[in-house]
Parts: sequence; C-alpha cells; structure tokens
Amino acid sequence: MKKAFGCLLLIFNLLAVAQTGAGQTKALTAEIKRQTIDDLSALLPNRYAYKETGQRLRQLLQQNLRSGKYDSYTSPLDFSIAVTNDLRSLNSDRHLALNYSPQIQAANTNAGNPQTPPSPAEQARRASAFNRQMNYGFKSVQFLNGNVGYLKLDYFDAYLDYSSPVVDASMSFFKNCDALIIDLRDNVGGGSQMVGYIAGFFFEEKTLDGTSYNRLDDTTTEEFITPQPKEKQLPRMDLYVLTSGSTVSAAEALAYNLKYLKGAKVLGETSAGAANPGRVTRLNDLFTAFIPNRHWTSVVTGTNWEGTGVPVDVACPADDALRVARVEALKRLRQKAAEPSQQRRLDGYITFLEGTRSGKELPARALRQYAGEYQGGRTVALKNAKLFYSRVGEVGGELKYISPDLFMLSEGDATITFKRDKRRRVVGMEYQWSLAESPNVATKLK
Repeated sequence: MKKAFGCLLLIFNLLAVAQTGAGQTKALTAEIKRQTIDDLSALLPNRYAYKETGQRLRQLLQQNLRSGKYDSYTSPLDFSIAVTNDLRSLNSDRHLALNYSPQIQAANTNAGNPQTPPSPAEQARRASAFNRQMNYGFKSVQFLNGNVGYLKLDYFDAYLDYSSPVVDASMSFFKNCDALIIDLRDNVGGGSQMVGYIAGFFFEEKTLDGTSYNRLDDTTTEEFITPQPKEKQLPRMDLYVLTSGSTVSAAEALAYNLKYLKGAKVLGETSAGAANPGRVTRLNDLFTAFIPNRHWTSVVTGTNWEGTGVPVDVACPADDALRVARVEALKRLRQKAAEPSQQRRLDGYITFLEGTRSGKELPARALRQYAGEYQGGRTVALKNAKLFYSRVGEVGGELKYISPDLFMLSEGDATITFKRDKRRRVVGMEYQWSLAESPNVATKLK
C-alpha cells in the first residue's frame, strides 16, 4: 500500500519548516482572489483524481468568480472555507480543499541572499524531532485481561526511518495476545508507508489489496500489502478496530483493509469517508490547495470508503466502543476456550464489563453493611463512599458493584460474593480468584 494519504499533522509539519522568521502576511485583495481561483481551477482538470469532475470544478469556480460570489470576502480564512465548500459541492471529497496557510515573510530578509530551502533529509529530521515528542502517534500499548491487546494510535508518521523502531517495539508487545483492539477513534491519518508497515504485521504472504488510478500520469497500478519478516508477524490473532466520525484518511485505509482482508471487526461510529490521496500545492503566499490525484479500488469490494466511511460491524457510541470491543473479543475467546478454568476466567471478565456498564453504584449507607474484618486477615473498608478489599498476597483494590451482594475487582480477576444469615445480616464472604479452582470462604469477624 503506497498511497500518499493526506494528513493534517504532516501538512502542519511541512508548513512549520517553511515558516521561519517573523513578519507580516499579505492582505486578501481582489487580485489575490482572482489569481487563487485562476491557478486552482487551472490545476483541477489535469490533477484531480476524476477527470470529468475536475473539468466541471474548473467551470464552477470560474463561473463563481465571474458572478462576483467571492467579492464580499475580506477574511482569507472565510474565503478558503467558501471555496472549499464549492469544491466539495460536486463530489463531497473530504480531501479536496483550499487551505488558508500563510507563508510568513521574514521582516529582515536580504533579497540578495534568500534562504535555501531545507533538503528532504533535513525536513524529515526536523519533522521527526517534533513527532518524537508525540511518540510518533503511539499513545497507548496495553495488555488487558483475557490476553487481549490494546493499541491506541492517533496518526501515522511519514518517516519510517525514525518511527519504525517505535512501531516494532509496540507490536512486539502483543506477541502473547490472542486478540488485538486497534483504537483509531482519534486518528487523523498520515503517511501511507506506515499504514502498509503496520498492516504487514498481520499478513503471512504478499497480498493484493486493490488498484490505484493516478490522474497525473493516467495509469492504474496494483497495490500490495507486504508482510513483515516472519519473526515479527502476528497473523492469527482476532482483530478489532475502533472508529469514529473523526477517523479519517490513512486511518480509514488500515481499518478498511483489515476488515475486508483479515476479517477484523469494526466497532463504533462510521468514519469520516476521505479516501482519495493527493498532494499539497502552494498557490501563493496565502493559500495552498490539497488536490487528490488518485482513487483506489478494493480488490474485495470493488469500491472504497470515499463519502461513505468504513462500514461498522457493531454500531455503538464511540465513547463506549472500547468496552463493547473488549466484550466481543472475550466472548469470541470464550467460544474457543477448551479448559473449564479458562472458560471461567473469561466469564468473569465478561461479567465485569457488562455488569459495570451502567456505572450504577450503591449509596454509602448500603455499602456500610459489607465493611469490616473477615477471617484470614481480610479487610473490607468503606472510604469516600466506595468499598475496598485488602489482604496480603491477594488481588485487592476497589470493589465494583455487579449485582446484590456480588462485587468484582481488578476488572474481573477476582470476585467477592457476600453471604447473609436468615436475618439478612452480612456474615461472611467467598473470594474467588480467576485462576483458582475454588473460592476461599471467610467469616465476618466484626
């Protein structure tokens, strides 16, 4: 997958390299508006991914310019938004845009000694120095109960020479996992090379994913996912991908290919629907244009996600998608579990996630009846209207209410069932650790 997907973060990095020094930006004049529309409309027929639409867009912009539609705009940002809305009126292309991106001129620039633009290697070094502070988009790598891995990735870095060690280290963390949840709910897209690099961890053979039409040279090429070396591969784990309306571009590409080529289950909300890759062109000191110059077609679906987003398999609010995915993963692992101890352990994790879904908690007056000292050095304490269990050598912590007299801690790794006498007084407990064959029984002492 070598598609050059658009990425707001990458664009910002490139602009930051160009914008050096301090100075003033130009005012938006009628001449600049005319020049912007003329140059943009001239590019569209030869660069936009869809030939006929590019020509129609040129005609639309020129007609709007002649009719005076843009005459009243004095704000560069408002002008760019208006033009972008017009560009998307024919095709709803989420990448196609006129961007207000002022190129600041240094106040004391020596006209006879202009600054030399940074080389591609220096540009990569500067961008990666910044991206290093964001861990190249990798926000969270976790091992969750039930041998379920969790990866939160917020963008795809464009410079693998710098970021690939972070990718490798993150993915190696999941070697012992039976399922992996990839969280792309906040992912703004990015470099296509990293998309392909990450996808390669889940494939054992080079795999055709689709074809890509390039408007710039009027050619169609096949696109492949190249597997990682065998020692790095994670090809047989269950995959779950979380998406939201903010999941865009390259993030959608990863979700789409894992869904249709690896059977990954997509959960959450339908993604943004921005599929067509392209490039940024500077039109003048005030504006750049992002013009998609390719469109990709999946070998499985015969289409892509442009304008529709990646279809979800389990629709749920984005805020609840991680919990739902964990339950889905655990239930699937429960179906495959052969040993009763493993089945019981997974049942506990599922019960916890489903039982705490509503966030219901008992009031302090109801919790007070459970507090006290229990046989074997066990203590249940009421602190700030919450119950806490403790005993040396056992899993402890806050007790989460599941149902009457049933509490769990450590996200289902331990279960405490309180026992009552005929007068409904709490007189004891059963403590069941997920890996233990039978519960420990303890009488309440005081």
